[in-house]
Amino acid sequence: MTFHDPYWLVLLLVPLGVTWLASRRRAQGYPLPPRLWAGGLLSTRLRPLGLLGLILVIVALARPQGERVQTQAFDSGRDLIILLDVSRSMLAQDLKPNRLERTKEMLADLVAGLKGERVGLVLFSGGAQIASPLTRDYGFFLKVLAEANPEAVQAGGTAFAKAIELSLEQLFFDGTRVKDMLLISDGGDQLGGLLEVAQLAKQKGVRVHSMGVGTLEGALIPDGQGGTIQYQGNPVKAKLMEAPLRLIAEQTEAIYLSAQDKRVDLSEFFHEIVEKLPLQTQSKQKREVRSELYFWLLWPGVFFLTLEALATRAQKSLYFPLWGSQAKWKRIWRRT
Repeated sequence: MTFHDPYWLVLLLVPLGVTWLASRRRAQGYPLPPRLWAGGLLSTRLRPLGLLGLILVIVALARPQGERVQTQAFDSGRDLIILLDVSRSMLAQDLKPNRLERTKEMLADLVAGLKGERVGLVLFSGGAQIASPLTRDYGFFLKVLAEANPEAVQAGGTAFAKAIELSLEQLFFDGTRVKDMLLISDGGDQLGGLLEVAQLAKQKGVRVHSMGVGTLEGALIPDGQGGTIQYQGNPVKAKLMEAPLRLIAEQTEAIYLSAQDKRVDLSEFFHEIVEKLPLQTQSKQKREVRSELYFWLLWPGVFFLTLEALATRAQKSLYFPLWGSQAKWKRIWRRT
């Protein structure tokens, strides 16, 4: 047996510690004051029942798991490649905290809503490179996404065509799956070849959706040293250029999204696409997972705690006469 979240087991120190302290005090002839036992409302006979219930609930929170078993996982038959612009203009702060970090937040929401789809990540500026191949390991994808920055791709500029071409050549090789790309950029400084690569994507049945990030008014570009990028002595302002982004979406019969002044719900956007997915491309795959055992502990634990609480309420009027007033216990506790 293993535990998925073993850190919860640290909480066992609380009931076990109080129990140990109680036994020590009783051995010395000074039982614990009633306030340490739910205000003195629990009888000595029923305390172990509540203690057992609390221990069972804590162990259940740690998610005990048994042997590995085979289960069927849904495979939507869809692949999605994220083409993320990491050029320095994406550090402009017209979106907070900046264009790149705002985009990462929206992509994290997208990944959180995926249900079996494969997702990959290509970073580009003047060049392009694969940061994550197509995968269902969403934790790995998010880790790679968090590390994306302008230093990841050395060449300057914004080359849509190179990113799309790289994805078509090296990532989309399974002809049985439905394929989409999501190109995210501020649209500036394209390096040519856009129409040609858009036609190639369309021929291969790949839709290239696009999302523009930034504002039409634009913002200065940080240089990474506390200043801003200059050209011929003048600061450079990066403005959102929607035309090339709209063009690539139109050429591949895809959708353009604008993230100028709002946070786009990419998860909702993606699942609107999935709903149109032909059923014949959907399938189920066998996957090994560990069996969950927590419910065998959780429900008995809740039952014991409930029983303890009911017994406490029923015996409330009887407890203090047997053990004396709280004032008496306060005096005993202070003397010890």
